[in-house]
Amino acid sequence: MSSVSTTDAVKSFSFGGGVQSTAALVLAATGELDYRTFLMANVGDDSEHPATLAYLRQYAIPYAQAHGLELVVLDRVMKRSGEVRTLYQDLTRDGSRSLQIPVRMSNGAPGTRSCTAQFKIKVVGDELKRRGATKDAPATVGIEHQPR
Repeated sequence: MSSVSTTDAVKSFSFGGGVQSTAALVLAATGELDYRTFLMANVGDDSEHPATLAYLRQYAIPYAQAHGLELVVLDRVMKRSGEVRTLYQDLTRDGSRSLQIPVRMSNGAPGTRSCTAQFKIKVVGDELKRRGATKDAPATVGIEHQPR
C-alpha cells in the first residue's frame, strides 16, 4: 500500500454555480481556501438553469482562469456510446417510468434522488478517478454547506 502526500493527492471543490460555490472560488483565488480545482457537474444545457450557465461562462470560468484556478464543467457521458446525456433527455425518454428529479411523495417523504447520484456524484467521481483517485489514494472533495 503506497502513501500519497496531500500535495500529490487529487483534491477538488464541487462547484454548483451558486452563492456558496462562488464564495469558495473567491476564497481560493485570495489564498484563503486551499483548493485549485473546481468541478461542476452540468446536468445539461437544456436542463440547468440558463442564468447559472450564463454566469458560469461569462464570469466564473474567466475569474478562475485569471486567478490560476481550474474550473471544469463536466457532462454526463455514457460509457458505451460516448454520448452526452442530459437530465431533460432522461426525463423525456420514451418508455421512461421513473422520475429522477427530487420530489416529495403524497405523505411528505422524499422521493428518489437518482438525478443527484447519476448526474452529479457519479460524474464528479468519474472525473476524480480519471485524475488518479483510487481506493488507496482517495480524493479530497470540498463541498458547500447548505444552511437550512
